Amino acid sequence: MQTECDIALVGSWVLDPRRTTITFETKAMWILKVKGTLSAVEGHGSVAPDGSVTGSLTADMRSVNTRIAKRDSHLRSIDFFDVEHNPTMTFTLLSARVFLPRAFLNGTLEIRSCIQRVELDAAVTVSDDTLTMDVETQLDRRNWGISLAKGPGKASSMHSFIRAQATFTRI
Repeated sequence: MQTECDIALVGSWVLDPRRTTITFETKAMWILKVKGTLSAVEGHGSVAPDGSVTGSLTADMRSVNTRIAKRDSHLRSIDFFDVEHNPTMTFTLLSARVFLPRAFLNGTLEIRSCIQRVELDAAVTVSDDTLTMDVETQLDRRNWGISLAKGPGKASSMHSFIRAQATFTRI
């Protein structure tokens, strides 16, 4: 049996890029903290009455912004995101377990044409026509081939902290 909270999620949703933020924090040379942003460009989702879900969120990797132009150009280069050949990063939702105000999302994350499974824990806020998901996670960049360090013992900490606050409107 569905609860009122479950019923509130049923329907189709489209991303509002203007009300969506994606931030990241990582370390350069294992010491220097680097913070930046990415722009979400599109996304959608749907929740069926039986609880099945579909959805995706795509970010523009060309929008990477750390407030240092030279570093941003390097991040866009083949050394990191290779935006010429891989202009987007996409999370595709495969399944979810929802226990409002939380949702556990299972999906894939594609970066640099490399697809890896990820599990995300999201805080969910829903009203009549707006759904906001706030996700924080830590990713090992090496899983997507993003590392300049080569050889054994190199890149002992290649983790990046990612936070996405995505707002969707009912359609």
